[in-house]
Amino acid sequence: MTRTELRTAGDVASWVAAGLCLRRVVSTGEADLATEEATIGQAILACASELGALPPAGVIADLAVLLGGARLPHAASVTGDDHLKAAVRAYEDDVLMRLASTPRFDDVLAAFAHLGSSLKPTAIALVVGAVCERSSFAGLSVSPATLRRALA
Repeated sequence: MTRTELRTAGDVASWVAAGLCLRRVVSTGEADLATEEATIGQAILACASELGALPPAGVIADLAVLLGGARLPHAASVTGDDHLKAAVRAYEDDVLMRLASTPRFDDVLAAFAHLGSSLKPTAIALVVGAVCERSSFAGLSVSPATLRRALA
């Protein structure tokens, strides 16, 4: 299987923006927006450093926010064509709901809560990697250096 690699800053910035537009989990808790954005940025960079291939940036953001203690919102409507709506609904049901309803996820949340802040991005990357491996998701390759420039 051929894996796509994003090499230019423009391609990486477009990939991040498109992925974040489709994220489904938004924290409504105590964390302020700047802290949440910083956590997501660090998680995306950690994933690029730790994993051979990445899922969409929105998946990384959703898992980072879930690990931070956010709860899944009620399904929000999605604008777009029927294929996009079906894909988003499948992602909500087959990835997010399934993960959040797994009894082991409570153990992961407890362990994550006890980590120091410097270890959390790497822990998020490990969870993202496990989810991708479990689902046989191939992802795409992104240069960590190009990603850092795109997120700056």
